[in-house]
Amino acid sequence: MVIDVELGTSVTSIGNTGTPGLPFGGSAIGQIDNGTMFVIGYDDPSPPTYKQWFQSPKMIAPLFFTPVTGVGTQMDLNLVGF
Repeated sequence: MVIDVELGTSVTSIGNTGTPGLPFGGSAIGQIDNGTMFVIGYDDPSPPTYKQWFQSPKMIAPLFFTPVTGVGTQMDLNLVGF
């Protein structure tokens, strides 16, 4: 899934974090504008938890964010900042 943020300058992902013990259970992988992939850590002491698990840095629009989520990670909602 690619989140095309045509007019926004940042994106936030909200959903359930992954289950510990599974591959990438404590993290997910993302990519902005087809750049280098990076690990998203949840900082979640008691997963799985429904929470904001990613906030991009402020960028110049248009922004393309590709979340490649870990096993068990759910992305229910993405908010675009202007």
